[in-house]
Amino acid sequence: MAEKYDIAIAGAGMAGASLAACLAPSARVLLLEAEEQPGYHATGRSAAFWTESYGGPGVQPLTTASGAWLQDNGFLKARGALTLAKAGQEAEAEAFAQRYRALGVAVDLFDRAEIEARVPGLRQGWAVGAYEPECRDIDVAGVHQHYLAAARKSGAELWSSARLVSAALHGSGWRLG
Repeated sequence: MAEKYDIAIAGAGMAGASLAACLAPSARVLLLEAEEQPGYHATGRSAAFWTESYGGPGVQPLTTASGAWLQDNGFLKARGALTLAKAGQEAEAEAFAQRYRALGVAVDLFDRAEIEARVPGLRQGWAVGAYEPECRDIDVAGVHQHYLAAARKSGAELWSSARLVSAALHGSGWRLG
């Protein structure tokens, strides 16, 4: 007799692992991974950079909301970020800073001298910089392992080297191949 699961998730990268961790406490979950190990592709090459201005004003509240959890679980490391603007783009840099300050994001505008103090040998032409001191590096592998462990602890099964090639409705469920 074939194994039966309430939910099958194709892909054990960040999205699949976190989904499995959330669903496994209340459903029988199968996490299928085509590779020998989870997170081999996209998760292993994630940007790993947490900045509150990411995604624009529509996404920023979600980014901000994730910060406390990532910090509390030890997944963030201090970094800071500096977005440079060329001469003639000062107004755009100021607008960027004002937009995010209004949303509660820490953004400081630096003049050329302040930029050069942080970036020695900076090429000519760069005039101002928007500095975000709260930007952090994300331990993507740590977050991924956290979700895989949580999924396993809640009973999710992980099948590696198990590429999903077909799914067909069969009676009241699905048959996966």
